[in-house]
Amino acid sequence: MAIKILAVDDEPDFALLIKLRFRKQIREKIYDFVFAANGKEALEQIEQCSDFDIMLCDLNMPVMDGITLLNVLSGRQLPMKSIVVSAYGDMNNIRAAMNAGAFDFVTKPIEIIDLEKTIDKGYGEVKKEKKAEETRQSWLRRKRKRTLSKRRQKNCENWTNSNPGFLPIFPMNSGLL
Repeated sequence: MAIKILAVDDEPDFALLIKLRFRKQIREKIYDFVFAANGKEALEQIEQCSDFDIMLCDLNMPVMDGITLLNVLSGRQLPMKSIVVSAYGDMNNIRAAMNAGAFDFVTKPIEIIDLEKTIDKGYGEVKKEKKAEETRQSWLRRKRKRTLSKRRQKNCENWTNSNPGFLPIFPMNSGLL
């Protein structure tokens, strides 16, 4: 299954660069890229399909910048990791991005090997979080099932206790009910 990546950048060359540099991974269905030109378009893409694993995001864009986009997304608790890709790699921008919820920060010009490692590291975290959520949901289902079983057993006990003429075939604590 391909890693689904939303790439958000207003520079048309960015999409071209990604398509060229990752053509092998795209062809082999390792990466699946969707592109947006600004934060507003990115939100629209996420509304249409919320199962992105990674978002690559520029900081300076028209309509909605990267920091605003990160702030909007931080309240949604998506299992997606955001990687900021920007030419403005000074400490203030890095701190602002990280405080807004970025997973990592990669500077332009892009070192493709570094970006690929960062994507893979982010996806590893996404997989861990998804697995943890699956485990939590499974535990909740088992807990609900045990609670229902105990409730049913209690209801049966209450009914048999309120009907003195009833003699159960199995003792109530046998676990067969």
